[in-house]
Amino acid sequence: MLAGRVALWDDDAAIIKEVASLGETYVEIGTLFGGSACIAGMAGCEVFCIDPLDGYYSAKHNHALRPDPGTGVVATEKIVRDNWEHCGLDPNKLHIYKQLHPPWPEGLDQKFDVGFIDGDHSVRGTLDDYLGMGPRVRYLMFHDNNKISVQVVCAYALSCGEWEEYTPEAGSKTWITVLKRRQE
Repeated sequence: MLAGRVALWDDDAAIIKEVASLGETYVEIGTLFGGSACIAGMAGCEVFCIDPLDGYYSAKHNHALRPDPGTGVVATEKIVRDNWEHCGLDPNKLHIYKQLHPPWPEGLDQKFDVGFIDGDHSVRGTLDDYLGMGPRVRYLMFHDNNKISVQVVCAYALSCGEWEEYTPEAGSKTWITVLKRRQE
């Protein structure tokens, strides 16, 4: 990364790369400095990011620009694009929707192979992200599954009958839960 950090743990990056490589299109809610987006790009995906990109969780804090506590850097669209290009990725394969979710971005009505949720980690925020993204993807990853709020939404998604757990081969030391849409 040129600026900021990759906000992932242990085997998370390998899991994102493995799951992203199962498709050609990837969408994420919650981008920060673009680490997960770059990993999906390195897996060959066209990447779509949804994030207000106005600092570290600042949309929840009166829109005041807040630096990331780990680096002191404010996450911006420029940093995400610079990190993407620093990884040698095609700038035409990165699409940034600079907004808070919900709502789902206007004009982004396509289906995606892979989705990654790493936005607002409250139950309401994670549920809203799931409800917005779930119908649009074949594989769905939830980050920070060590948080009760994420566990609740994952359990809800599984209880609806459309999803089954998917176990990546990349590793077991992870904070990512992966779901795969059941065959219809």
